[in-house]
Amino acid sequence: MILFRLRVILNRIKIQKKLVLFLLFILSFISFLLYIFHPDSSQNHLIPSKFIIKQHSNTSRIRGNAHQQYPLLLIQHNRSKLQNDNEMTTIDEKHRFDGSLKSKSELGDARCIVFYYAWYGNPQFDGKWIHWKHEILDNSKRMIQPPLDIGSSYWPQLGLYSSRDPTIIESHMKLLQNARIGSLALSWWGRNQSSDSQGSITDEELVRLILDTALQFGIKVAVHLEPYPNRSANSVCEDLIYLNSLVFTHPSALLWNGRPLVFIYDHYLISEQEWKSRLDQFRIEQRGKELQPFLIGLLVEKHLLQSIKRSGFDGLYTYFASDGFTYGSTQNNWQEIQTFCRKNDLLFIPSIGPGYDDMKIRPWNVRNFKDRQNGTYYDQKWNHTLTRVNPQSPFISLTSFNEWHEGTQIEPCSNHHVTSDSNQAQFKTLFPLSDSYYLSQTSKWMQIWDSQLTKR
Repeated sequence: MILFRLRVILNRIKIQKKLVLFLLFILSFISFLLYIFHPDSSQNHLIPSKFIIKQHSNTSRIRGNAHQQYPLLLIQHNRSKLQNDNEMTTIDEKHRFDGSLKSKSELGDARCIVFYYAWYGNPQFDGKWIHWKHEILDNSKRMIQPPLDIGSSYWPQLGLYSSRDPTIIESHMKLLQNARIGSLALSWWGRNQSSDSQGSITDEELVRLILDTALQFGIKVAVHLEPYPNRSANSVCEDLIYLNSLVFTHPSALLWNGRPLVFIYDHYLISEQEWKSRLDQFRIEQRGKELQPFLIGLLVEKHLLQSIKRSGFDGLYTYFASDGFTYGSTQNNWQEIQTFCRKNDLLFIPSIGPGYDDMKIRPWNVRNFKDRQNGTYYDQKWNHTLTRVNPQSPFISLTSFNEWHEGTQIEPCSNHHVTSDSNQAQFKTLFPLSDSYYLSQTSKWMQIWDSQLTKR
């Protein structure tokens, strides 16, 4: 009797085992068919096998609709446990640079340029709050007062720092190095103690400190020339002569074909005729000399394509992280822009960012708000740039490292900012992402870019 029951049980187990194996076979066959006939399977060669490919749904510097007409190459990541700073890819000697850069292979990580702002101040280093304290740009004109509140929807992981603090600058350079961002474009507000609207000055002492620290970490430095008061084509040419001895001849200077890169923000505030006349004269004056800057204008509207060329600029960039805000910042226009630049011997530097949120200082600017979508927005921008645009362009720019007012920063923000003060303002976090997620993700996209360059 016992043997009979045992035989029955064994027969049932065999039947169940066969059923499980049959079901596994059916599921495997279905998965195989889905892979073969998936519409995007032909494009999977763009990404190394260690990365996962998924199809995703659509989703001033005030500066919206993202268009999803391409396969989204999303990097696989664990949302609950992401890399921290010391787990990120570390730069090695092959990514350090000296001298003039002439090709993509020579550029290494310097081909990724992030817009960097050295305009923050605190009482310890600067005697007052600068930029963390910020006016709300509406009819109320109310002032946001640190340290309980700041002019940002996010709270920086490093606290309310001063951009003049050497330890902060060193921390920033280390973060850039680990993220494989090899260049920064330093926001610069002119000579003669000229300041921005918040009273920040990028004086010679600060610039030298940034240059020297950048050199220690193999970071290259370009200039992002801002619209300081009374800026003109003539004053810009004088700026270039001044910057030549301060920045362009420094070992950290970012050079392209032997020429220092200079981004000129809102260049169109100066007429096309004024630019052309003065730049033509300037180039004659500098003929045979070492100063031959590579000037990059800001593309906002479409008509500026021809204007940038006629003005005498060498290239253009798009800056704004809000897709759709301008013609230039709309990614679906980038192939057209790239074609124009190629035909007219201009350098095209597209700008991508993680999102856009300036609601703290511009509460009326809802239409240009761009949610970060837990990193998807940033991935979409990288993907579009690498698959549709960048094969012909040596640079990509990132908006931004630390423009906290507009929520475009990839500098780590605090996911755990807690205070016992009941008056403390509330701040957004990146949860469930890590606070250093965007730097880690940038490193991974740089690895993807490497794999594309290797295949060419």
